[in-house]
Amino acid sequence: MTNVHDRLTCSGFEISIKVDGIKSTTYSVQHTQGDEQASCWISSEADKEFSIVLCRKAFEEYDFTAEIFLDGHKAVYYVFKNETGRTSGPRTISCTRTSPTEVRKFAFGTLELTDDDAHLNMPSANSIGEIKVLIQRVKTTSVLSGFAPKVFDVPNLAKVHERSKKGLTHRIQYGPAHQRSASHRSYKYERYGRPITFIFNYRPLRRSILFLSASAPTGSTHQKCYRQRVMYRYCIHSQNMFKNVYQVHSWILCYRLMSKMDHKMLVP
Repeated sequence: MTNVHDRLTCSGFEISIKVDGIKSTTYSVQHTQGDEQASCWISSEADKEFSIVLCRKAFEEYDFTAEIFLDGHKAVYYVFKNETGRTSGPRTISCTRTSPTEVRKFAFGTLELTDDDAHLNMPSANSIGEIKVLIQRVKTTSVLSGFAPKVFDVPNLAKVHERSKKGLTHRIQYGPAHQRSASHRSYKYERYGRPITFIFNYRPLRRSILFLSASAPTGSTHQKCYRQRVMYRYCIHSQNMFKNVYQVHSWILCYRLMSKMDHKMLVP
């Protein structure tokens, strides 16, 4: 049965997405390839900043690397040293480094669609709607100093053909550049084991809820219980989104949404 939670757990690591400081609920959690890949759906909100929180559940002798791909573009590469046991605690990543002295924060933005066929079948559109994190256990063999930090190009937010990404209205965007110093160290290491993959598929809240309902087990009893749990999560999330609106409005909105699910399922 599909799990509802606020993180992905795989091979001793936990990763969650925070939007405006609040952990996003994970829907339709799946594990494939043994214990080497986990995926889920989360809700996105346009113009909201987000961060990625990594945590190793137990202390290990290995260091680890983290690579983050946003809409298919590599945005982060870190080596986390196993110093004084800190790798068992949470590490928050909220920005990409665009120069040795500047970073830009992660955020969800609005996807601009077009019917111009010149934008059809563009490879850059294939991974829009996906946050991917690759974790690799490593053993550091040497530390080198005097190296410039890794920097990443911010992708051009080109228009996407409306037939390329049906049901998708958000994409990753980056905030303005601001100053932040960086370490000038580089590491040499040996890899241990296979990489662990975490995939967060994001959609606007309403489409995420509808996708989740469509993914629920068939059968009236299972679907009814499942929708009740979804409704509870939706209302909690709605109250966080609309703090100045009466609480009852969230329940009414949710009731209307759930009552339509028996008749029409929209899958993003």
